Amino acid sequence: SADTIPWSEIKSVYVWGQEQKVIILHLRDPAKFPPSTIVGKLLGPPNKPFGSPNKYMADVGDDRADLGDVGIYLGHTDRKLDDAMKAIAYFRDAVSR
Repeated sequence: SADTIPWSEIKSVYVWGQEQKVIILHLRDPAKFPPSTIVGKLLGPPNKPFGSPNKYMADVGDDRADLGDVGIYLGHTDRKLDDAMKAIAYFRDAVSR
């Protein structure tokens, strides 16, 4: 999305993958933040083309059962996943203070 997603619109955050990890965001209302890139528009939400990677988790309502609404890959940046997750925790917690 071209718009900044406020913390209040993020339902959950987790890390998905083994070798190449991706930060996954689940949004409360994904329709409010449609993809703004050509690739994003073609693919749609990350979980739509491929289905749920873990049916059991989907059956019990666990957000990690699919690939979420927004995927953040840090592979081509100079930042580490742990640093990004610490920043997410810090700013998410700051909003609730």
